[in-house]
Amino acid sequence: MWIIRFAIDNPVKVTVAVLFLVIFGGLSLTTIPIQMKPTVDKPEIRINTTYPGAAPQEVEEQITIPMEEKLQAVEGLQRITSDSKEGRSNIELEFEWGVNKDIALIDIIKRLARVKDLPDEADEPIIFAGTSSERRPIYWASFRGSMQVDRMRQFAKDFVVPRIERIEGVAEVRVFGGEEREVRVVLDFEALGARGLTVQNVITALARENMNVRGGHIDIGKRKYLVRTVGLFKTVKDIEAVIIAKDKNGGSVYVRDVAKVHDAFKDRTSMVRIMGHPAVAFGIVKKTGANTIKVVETLEATFKQMNLEMKGKGVAIYESYDSSDYIWESIGFVTSNLGYGAILAIVVMILFLKSFRSTLAIGAAIPIVALSGFILLNVFGRTLNIISLAGMAFAVGMVVDNAIVVLENIYRHLQMGKKRMVAAFDGTVEVWGAVLASTLTTLAVFIPIIFIQEEAGQLFKDIAIAISCSVAVSLLVSVTVIPTLAARFLGVGSLEVKKGFGPWAAVNISGATVKNFFVKITTWLCGASFVKRAVIALGIAALAAATIPLAPKMEYLPKGNRNLIFIAFTPHVGSNLETARKYSDAVADKVIQMPEVKYMFHVVSSRFNGIGVRVKDEYRMDMANVAGKINKTIAGSPGFKFVRAFQSSLFSRIMGSDMEIEIRGKELDRIAEYSAQIQKQLYGVEGVSYVRSNLEQGNPELRVTIDRERVADLQLSVKDISEVVEALVAGKKATLFKVGGEEIDIVVKGVEEKIVDASSLEEVTVSSVNGAGIRLDSVAKVVETVGPTQINHIEMDRSITLKVTKAKNKPLQAMVEAINEKVLDPLRKKMDLGYIISISGHAKDLETTAAALSTSFLLAIVIIYLLLSALYESFLYPLLIMFTVPLSASGALLGVVVTGSRLDVLTMLGFIILAGIVVNNAILLIHQAIRNRREYNMDEREAIIESVKARIRPIFMSSITTVLGMLPLVVRGGAGSELYSGLAAAIVGGLTISTIFTLVLVPTLYLLLADVRGLWQPKR
Repeated sequence: MWIIRFAIDNPVKVTVAVLFLVIFGGLSLTTIPIQMKPTVDKPEIRINTTYPGAAPQEVEEQITIPMEEKLQAVEGLQRITSDSKEGRSNIELEFEWGVNKDIALIDIIKRLARVKDLPDEADEPIIFAGTSSERRPIYWASFRGSMQVDRMRQFAKDFVVPRIERIEGVAEVRVFGGEEREVRVVLDFEALGARGLTVQNVITALARENMNVRGGHIDIGKRKYLVRTVGLFKTVKDIEAVIIAKDKNGGSVYVRDVAKVHDAFKDRTSMVRIMGHPAVAFGIVKKTGANTIKVVETLEATFKQMNLEMKGKGVAIYESYDSSDYIWESIGFVTSNLGYGAILAIVVMILFLKSFRSTLAIGAAIPIVALSGFILLNVFGRTLNIISLAGMAFAVGMVVDNAIVVLENIYRHLQMGKKRMVAAFDGTVEVWGAVLASTLTTLAVFIPIIFIQEEAGQLFKDIAIAISCSVAVSLLVSVTVIPTLAARFLGVGSLEVKKGFGPWAAVNISGATVKNFFVKITTWLCGASFVKRAVIALGIAALAAATIPLAPKMEYLPKGNRNLIFIAFTPHVGSNLETARKYSDAVADKVIQMPEVKYMFHVVSSRFNGIGVRVKDEYRMDMANVAGKINKTIAGSPGFKFVRAFQSSLFSRIMGSDMEIEIRGKELDRIAEYSAQIQKQLYGVEGVSYVRSNLEQGNPELRVTIDRERVADLQLSVKDISEVVEALVAGKKATLFKVGGEEIDIVVKGVEEKIVDASSLEEVTVSSVNGAGIRLDSVAKVVETVGPTQINHIEMDRSITLKVTKAKNKPLQAMVEAINEKVLDPLRKKMDLGYIISISGHAKDLETTAAALSTSFLLAIVIIYLLLSALYESFLYPLLIMFTVPLSASGALLGVVVTGSRLDVLTMLGFIILAGIVVNNAILLIHQAIRNRREYNMDEREAIIESVKARIRPIFMSSITTVLGMLPLVVRGGAGSELYSGLAAAIVGGLTISTIFTLVLVPTLYLLLADVRGLWQPKR
């Protein structure tokens, strides 16, 4: 092998190459983006359209349906869903995994441009194509102090928000709380009617008169003048002086003649309280791929500077929630576990090698491989996160495996009397095939994982890349750095077994006892009959099969353990903002008195209602129980349809559920019947904690039905009356009032007196004929009725979704199976044609990901087998090696059960990784046995006995270093450990069991096949 010879002959070049890796690895570590978890880019695009004051029915008919009709044919679209609520349409397009979102976005923009006749009052559709996993704010800040809340919001928008938006990596700033200023034009409908004017006349005049217009330029003498016509409003009096029209006598009708103009505030849409005090809150969302840590550091530096600038103004910016705290905790914790694992692996090597010099040579591989891993993560565009770091921690024990095998074999050649240079070359070349095969099988298992594109698959990629890079670099280190060092520093006595009662005595005795035990077993097997060997093999297979019933039911993804609990609440249908605030204040007052609570912020708005709670440090590791205690405290709180505390999850939305049941069809009433039936039965299913429906009927409405004949008799139109009603209730934006760099809406509105019921609305004067006022009740009928608060569509059908949350200790798979068996399957048989029940959410994700993992596991086994067949030029020897995979699976199950870990999709990944690791020990045995037959003319029995003698030491060394390298990830709980502890438990359990039984099973199968088939290679 030229690379081995080159490395041994050129130690300076090898040293320089290592130094380059260290330098560039260090640079990569400083530039690689740091975040909590890998970026999961779901192929989703959302379109939000605001239609102020419109009821859900109008939003559905005038906004949602026209858009859906155009968007349903977008190429690559997998599913289209929408919800139409008061004043807002939300459409979500889900694409097939792998679809290019940029191309899809262009198609969507083109199709939206073809949507005609959207209401004039509706805003332009806003398209969100950002990464779905990064919609949440990474940082919450509050703006509070002695300044009045109404001034705070404007001050924040003018002074704070622009500074935040300029920060590199910030995508969006969401503002909650406070009041927004507007200029209100309050109409006198009697005065309008007496002059034959309408609401639209006023709006048109205001918009027409409020502008600056360019006039080009003109040369006067030697100078060139720019001409501008200036007409923008500067004061309220300018607005009052606008001429709407001429009256019948030729006089001017001014705004002041038909309306009063004054400063006011918009109707509140949100309220914020921090620890019970009014405030304005900011939610800062980062751009896709931005470095969370850097963004937060820049934010905090900016806030510190702004607080200095605002000193003495009665207001300051305070941190409410910082996601980087948990990132630092999690990364620090997994890094410390990586360090502990490395120390344990080094201790094991010292005990086995009994040489600090040899241990140092192998231990040097750990930092070299780790730093090389950072380079490759950067090259592949990945981030440094808890998943990729966990992958590196898993690889700590693996990366020294190849180095151990090479160094141990070099020493064996030294004992034969060879010179160091010769021993380094011959010893490395001899095991090169086994080392290459072991590395390729480990890498091979990650090939199928690359093709898993679901959410979990994108998480797997970081582990796959981290481990693959580490193992690949370790192969290069083992055939270059290790022989180079051994050729110069390894002595004949370096690894000799030390006698007597010194510090190595216990290790020597234990090692010799284990070696003799397995050599005796192999020797006995060689002399045993075919039947006895078969019984041994079948007995081991039976033991492995006996673990199958122990397998726990599957989960999806862990929640994590962030210091954040959300109390989500849904006020009763029809509750206004003030009512919601009143009842939620009562909940907040209860929670803030709990001894566990350290900090609390409280948001009530038209878009989101919730209370965020951070707990004291001593309760950090018990977030689920704190959430449970909060639920007991707030249970039965009045004023809510739904109120519950959630432990904030890393992989779902704030009010995310474990399972979603979707019922869809044409008739909403029929769907509602099915929904109510399912919801009632769900509470009888074991493991169901609670169920929420997204159908909210009973939203109070004042429905105005216009008398068309009466309106026509008065020479008015339905549009005239509708505009008046809209102005009366919601107000109509006419134009903008620009003052001091601030843009303020000018809103034309009817009465400012509070409309308390239908009769007070009917009494309002809406027009005038011949000087006589016309009340609304003379041209229309106002009826108090109810309607839905939200109308949902799935594939353009009306739908209802039931969000099901499981009990704390109930596996998701078990709950889904029970619900299907007891509730959904029987109902599906009875449902009317055209109505469909389907499952979505995490339950569906678990189903698709588990299927993908099963396929990947089988594909990994096939790939490993074919690789080994090619390497050994045999289809039979690899079969012996592959029989160790079921052993590892049974050990992995035991590891999961014994440690009490969840069998989630990340843990399932451990079974696939094991397939590539556990075959390494069998490869060492079979590879050496083949060499013994080919090069030393041994028969099968002698070949396998000598193989066990020669390879038992590196097998135990590599297995123990790998197990102990991962052990801290299993036994040490801390921030973020929920993500990888189950995976580590599976690998540790699988590797431990397979190592023990491989030394019995592989010789047994080797001898059985030799007896049955006369399997041996021609002697050369």
